[in-house]
Amino acid sequence: MIDLNPLTDLWVEEKDLLFAHLLMVWLASIPRIPLNERTQILAAQNFKSAARYDLKTVRTILPDGRSLPTAEAALEVLAAMEDFYREENGEIREILRFQKDKFLNAENRYAWKVRRLYSETFAAKGLELAKERQTRILQGDVMP
Repeated sequence: MIDLNPLTDLWVEEKDLLFAHLLMVWLASIPRIPLNERTQILAAQNFKSAARYDLKTVRTILPDGRSLPTAEAALEVLAAMEDFYREENGEIREILRFQKDKFLNAENRYAWKVRRLYSETFAAKGLELAKERQTRILQGDVMP
């Protein structure tokens, strides 16, 4: 999933969008995983779990039946992508490193950055940022 970044004007980091593109290309290149009812249920459960808990403590069930901490499962995917893109330019390697750093160090995640900046006034500051952004978009200062 794309990690929203409320600290940027468009709420999404360009590197995250480029990563999504790289991920789709990589996914198209690997053997298909049969999608049956069981794998779809597992995917939905994994998605919900990853959204709610610390990525190092919550576990992800992989299609092959293995259960790994979500961060470890993500690092496996990133390692496979690094291998796939090994001949590519430095920009692609930097994008993959950027994503990997989010899993290796929680302080690199946007939620942690926001928490650190606005810990005591998190909700109020979030609402303030949303209103400011809405005003700027309506005035044409920022592309929606």
